[in-house]
Amino acid sequence: MILAASDPARALANFYESELTRALDEQTFGITASQLVRSTAHDATAIITLQEGEDIEVMLFSVGYKIMGRASSESKDASDVVYETIEDLLGAVSPLYAAKRMESLMEKLARLSQ
Repeated sequence: MILAASDPARALANFYESELTRALDEQTFGITASQLVRSTAHDATAIITLQEGEDIEVMLFSVGYKIMGRASSESKDASDVVYETIEDLLGAVSPLYAAKRMESLMEKLARLSQ
């Protein structure tokens, strides 16, 4: 059976991959790198390199974003915390991301006031 491009099953299968990719593309100001490593109809996972140099594995699934693993020796285990947005997750784990995000927001506000 050939699935049409507008087929809901196909759209659902690509949703998590597309959403995670879009979310990470919007965060390039505050992260060093990101790479999508897996996606299914139920979730998508990426490795994100934080400004601090640490790699974290993040999964997007039906209820939000979750850290699945960290490269740092003190906290390799997955977190039980689920974040509603990628910004919330990154702000919670990366002080440098939080500072860059604030800097970016201030620049946008300054441009609006000109």
